[in-house]
Amino acid sequence: MNRVAILGDGSMGVALAETVASGDRPCILWCRTADAAREISNRGSHPKHFANRQLSEHLVATHSLEDALSGASLAIVAVPSGEFRHTCTILKQAVPDLPPALSATKGVELSGLKRMSEVLAEELQTEAVGTISGPNITPDIMDGQLTAIVIASNQPDVIKLAAVALHRPRLKVYANDDLVGVEFAGVFKNAIAVAMGIASGLDWPSNSRSFVFTRGLAEINALGIALGARDDTFYGLAGIGDLFLTSTSPHSLNYRLGIELGRNNALCAIVARMPEMPEGISSLRGCCALAERLGVAMPLANTTLNILEGRTAATTLEQALVSPDAYGVDADAFC
Repeated sequence: MNRVAILGDGSMGVALAETVASGDRPCILWCRTADAAREISNRGSHPKHFANRQLSEHLVATHSLEDALSGASLAIVAVPSGEFRHTCTILKQAVPDLPPALSATKGVELSGLKRMSEVLAEELQTEAVGTISGPNITPDIMDGQLTAIVIASNQPDVIKLAAVALHRPRLKVYANDDLVGVEFAGVFKNAIAVAMGIASGLDWPSNSRSFVFTRGLAEINALGIALGARDDTFYGLAGIGDLFLTSTSPHSLNYRLGIELGRNNALCAIVARMPEMPEGISSLRGCCALAERLGVAMPLANTTLNILEGRTAATTLEQALVSPDAYGVDADAFC
């Protein structure tokens, strides 16, 4: 295949670029700063992400969008959700004739509550779009650990292109045609990962944390179905698989964010210490806004958002689980 363009040099962008390039496939990484591109070109490593890791010789870095997309057969956009639409806009301006494009961003656009593939389709004016999701923490990808990813699109040819580009001996690629479900599962699990982190920060025991996990899965599944997703998607790799990983891994920024909130640290101070902005912040806001729009009850997500934004103490998380009317259950019926 022709080369793959990875657009965005955050931890996911670097990990995906290394995955493609380490399979002896030509790959070019568009860096948001010229300094990062020079560092990769001159030293073979990214100055911020995996700085001690020597990247593949097949990986080329550039700060020019035109150079990144010239001759590319596939583009993968891996920038934060808050920058996603702007990046797509300048992409289209720089290179009008764009290849099929995938989002690697597990976020939602807060202004319109749109999925990233919807933004891709709108800005790039194409239906050849999709998403990459599943349980894929980037340090494990970089270390070549056994990993599974999900590629979702309404276009089978787009899935095939991405599968060829990303396949490695220890990276198993799965296809899914439920684009709505896969994308929303990737967004909503961030919200529940923050709740799981809060529970851990409060030193809740295993029984209590499993309660949070199960209720969280039920909430995001209900919201996903209301948005047109398939039920089974939330019980596969892109759903429960990704939720488990993001809610338990020490590498998960969203889980770490929750832990710090559970220890009564302020959001601004927590974010200042993190290498990247956790997508769970915007995911929680988008998740709760969508639930309100559709009339879906999400007491756990709503309470987690209130904790995140400093409106209530971390200890109120318990009320979202034990309140008699939290899930429309009459407690007297069970006495």
